[in-house]
Amino acid sequence: MKKLYCALLFFTSVLLFAQVDQIVEAFQESNNEVYTFIKDKSYDQIKKNNIATETYLANQSFETWLPAGWEIYNEGAGGWNQSNSDSYTGSSSVFSNGLPYSSSWLISPEIDLTTASSAFLTFFERISNSSGGDDYPEILISSEYEAGTGLPFTSSYTISEISDFYPHPWDKRTWDLSEFLGNTIHIAFYYYNDSETFPGFDWYIDDISVTDDGSTICNGDYGIPSSATLNSPPDYAQNMQLNIPISWSPPFSDDVTKQLLYVGTDGGGTVSPTSIHNGEEQFPFTSGLNLTNLLPNTTYYWQVVPTNCAFEAENCPIWSFTTGDGNIHYGGGSSTQGNYYFANSTSGAAASPYQPSYNWIDISSGTDIISSIGNDETLGPFNIGFNFDFFGNSYSQFYINSNGFITFENTSGQTNFPHPFPSTNGVNNLIAGYYMDLDPTNTNVSDKHIYYGNNNGDLIITFEKIPQLYWDGSQYQPVDADGWLTFQIILFQNGNVKIQFKEKGTSFIVDDFYTGEVGMENSDGTQGILYKRNFYGGPIFDGTSPLAVEFYKNNLVSANVELNILLEGPFSGGTMSFSANNIVPLNQPYNTPAFGYNGSETTTSGFISSNNIVDWVYIELRSGSSASTATTVIAKRAALVQNTGVVLDTEGSTDIDFGMVQPGDYYIVVYHRNHLPIISSQAITITNEIGVGF
Repeated sequence: MKKLYCALLFFTSVLLFAQVDQIVEAFQESNNEVYTFIKDKSYDQIKKNNIATETYLANQSFETWLPAGWEIYNEGAGGWNQSNSDSYTGSSSVFSNGLPYSSSWLISPEIDLTTASSAFLTFFERISNSSGGDDYPEILISSEYEAGTGLPFTSSYTISEISDFYPHPWDKRTWDLSEFLGNTIHIAFYYYNDSETFPGFDWYIDDISVTDDGSTICNGDYGIPSSATLNSPPDYAQNMQLNIPISWSPPFSDDVTKQLLYVGTDGGGTVSPTSIHNGEEQFPFTSGLNLTNLLPNTTYYWQVVPTNCAFEAENCPIWSFTTGDGNIHYGGGSSTQGNYYFANSTSGAAASPYQPSYNWIDISSGTDIISSIGNDETLGPFNIGFNFDFFGNSYSQFYINSNGFITFENTSGQTNFPHPFPSTNGVNNLIAGYYMDLDPTNTNVSDKHIYYGNNNGDLIITFEKIPQLYWDGSQYQPVDADGWLTFQIILFQNGNVKIQFKEKGTSFIVDDFYTGEVGMENSDGTQGILYKRNFYGGPIFDGTSPLAVEFYKNNLVSANVELNILLEGPFSGGTMSFSANNIVPLNQPYNTPAFGYNGSETTTSGFISSNNIVDWVYIELRSGSSASTATTVIAKRAALVQNTGVVLDTEGSTDIDFGMVQPGDYYIVVYHRNHLPIISSQAITITNEIGVGF
């Protein structure tokens, strides 16, 4: 059985009793045994065939008070009582308000498990209000308690403390009672508060049932909920990372009692996928989760099914996305990402068609807004200094938010928590340098600045020593004097965006929950590119060294190079007379330590003979400011040389394809295993196909 509810129970054995040690799913393992899917052109409907039809071993919906056979024992103020204002089904439930220094018992009638082959306890609960007390809710099960004695605490119980006790809407809990088969038992809902001053949470309970299959009570008339709506990633998204968040907006209706999540590579988009999450239950208000360790270059399907008490649902679409190759250092380029690519300055992005370099720009002579910006505040507009193209729109002004991002429109609502890019929720039309809950007003950190200004026409925004607010699991906490980060966002006139990470304080936390998002998103949240989010994605430092990451448009050009090379020695009478008699290898020979090329190019003896091949050469496309400084290898290939000097690829084409590169100036280096390498003395401007002769 799969786990249904994300509860962690701490168990204490009291006297001679066994432990209740298993939380189980209230549904059958096989999807077909739980739900019947009916395809009707416009929607899928889930029928309510998991609602119990046989006699319950026990059930109570608390529509009358005190129900026959049930007992309550209260010590101190408050205690268990009926609520006519809040219920899961029907008009009533039962609740205890955990007043200071009190304890209360709600004890079931005797439940006969002597002939049951299996047994499950199921109930629905809601927890409300704040708690300042030391409150402890427990489920107690006893086969010794004698009804009507008035002394429940003198009996022996198996105690299961509910550790995840925090406010939430109505939701279901389920326990396996198989250890008590063959006995008659009483179940007690015990709630006590040790605080002499502060009250605890309000604990509401409804629709308690014990069945032999885990099915539930469904009282009342519930409408079929509306479907969830998609937030992120967009439907049919491409090139997604292998660890991504998915998010949606639930209907937020009283009709919704549960959401079922289906995720997998199966189903083809027409049938609910099941290979990863097969109807996994979520809270009615759950709006997302992380998918991790996905396969590269794979299409995933997912579906959210909001259901009512009878597990009815309709009009639940199936969405999809496709992962990229999993490289966290460079990638992108899909239409979902606005045709933007990304690459960082680490060795991991050395094979990228375009790789940025880290080059910090001092803009401290520009405008500093640190004294005028508040926590979670957006200031602007400020002039960019040129018309900046961003996801196909042109902007001349921008805004700065204290949480590490800039936008091209003013913000409204909450800005301290980033939604995954792209997402229709949250702030849109933004560039996130390092988007998280930052607080420039934190006085623990000195020498803080937020500068902006132009350098050689480009716009630079620098966040210098900006403190983070760290989520400790319950609330955001200010950091000490070393909990800061320095980074800058650069908007280039050609439409590229570079983010440079200079340094961080020793207390700044990078890889944890709610610890930063790096990327960009368009004006309506339908396109965006994500480099890093919390634990996942690319690094912001190269070890301990600074790092740059650049986003650039899909304006790469194909670098197809035509080469003519004459090798000194075998050249005579206009051709090279070197013989190919069983000397030219069939596999490229430059996969040695001297050359370090691991390409997989191969040929055949027939190709060598028919094309008068002399030998293999190894070719690099490099960038740099001059031939002497052109050390950055952009692309590399092995190819074959004819006796006329013409270089062919292994398919016989004279176009040696180096893939897609950024338009610009490049140098060509040619290696031969018996000659010294040569490099073009002048830069070659690549704007389309070029020809080069040596």
